[in-house]
Amino acid sequence: MAGKLAQQDPGTTSCEFADQVLLPAIHQAQAFVDQEIVFEFLQV
Repeated sequence: MAGKLAQQDPGTTSCEFADQVLLPAIHQAQAFVDQEIVFEFLQV
């Protein structure tokens, strides 16, 4: 998880679903999505 604290919140995106559903859920859970892990998972 090194370096994750420096990542910035995007605030809003151009995607209504992300802005109204995904980002609020991530904020509420105080979590993040690591795109590198998602990519590695999809490559298996």
